[in-house]
Amino acid sequence: MTLIIALAAMAPGAARAATIGLSFDSTFGQILDGTDHFTYSGYADSNAFEFVISATGGDFNKTSTGFGINAPGAGDDTDALDNGLVNESMRFAFDTTAEVGVKVISLEFDRMTGSGGSGTDQALISFYDDSGSLDNTVVVTNGNTAGDDKANFNGVDFPEQIFNPGSYFDISVQDGNGFGLEMFEFEVSVALYTGGSGGGGGGGAVPEPASACMLAAGMASLLGLWRRRR
Repeated sequence: MTLIIALAAMAPGAARAATIGLSFDSTFGQILDGTDHFTYSGYADSNAFEFVISATGGDFNKTSTGFGINAPGAGDDTDALDNGLVNESMRFAFDTTAEVGVKVISLEFDRMTGSGGSGTDQALISFYDDSGSLDNTVVVTNGNTAGDDKANFNGVDFPEQIFNPGSYFDISVQDGNGFGLEMFEFEVSVALYTGGSGGGGGGGAVPEPASACMLAAGMASLLGLWRRRR
C-alpha cells in the first residue's frame, strides 16, 4: 500500500501547477507604471518563484490607451514599445532557487498592424537559457494567427517554450512603429523542472522529497515481505 501511494504521488499530475495571467492593460500595468524594474513573486505548490520584469530605454508607462515604455525626451510613443528615440525592450527573467519550471502559454500584444511585411509592426521574442545563450526566437505579427496579435506557444502556432531557473526572454521591436503589451500568461510547476533550462519541450515530473521517502519506505516494506516468505 505504501508503494502504491508513493507511485501515485510521483505521477505527473500529482504536482499542482499554477497558471498565472499578468494583464498589463489593467491593475498590473498600473503597478509597473513609472518603474524600470519589478519583481513578481508567487508560489507553485509549496515552491516560491520570482519573475524579474525590467525595461530598457525608459520606464514602464500605463495609459488609458495601452502599456509600453516611456523613453526620456519629447516625441516618444509612451504607451508602446518602439525604436523612436531609443531601442525599447522588455526582459522577463525567471530568477529563483526553487526547483520549478515555467511554461510560456501566450503573449498578447496591442495595436500590431499589418501582415508582417517590410515596415509593418513586428515583435521579436528572444529566449535565452541560464547561461545567456540564445535558445530560440519568434517573430510575432498581426498575420501570424489570422489577424490576431496573440502568440500562443502551443507547439502549433509557435514552438512550446519551457524554462528552468536562470533563463529569460526579451521582447523587442523587429520592425514597424511599435506595439503595446496586453497579457503574459504562463504556468509554473515542479513537473516542468529538469535541472537545467531551455525552450521547446518540457521535462518529466520530478518527485518531491516526501514522495521519494515514501517510495523508499514502500520498497523496504516489499523487501521485508519477500524475505519473510523465503
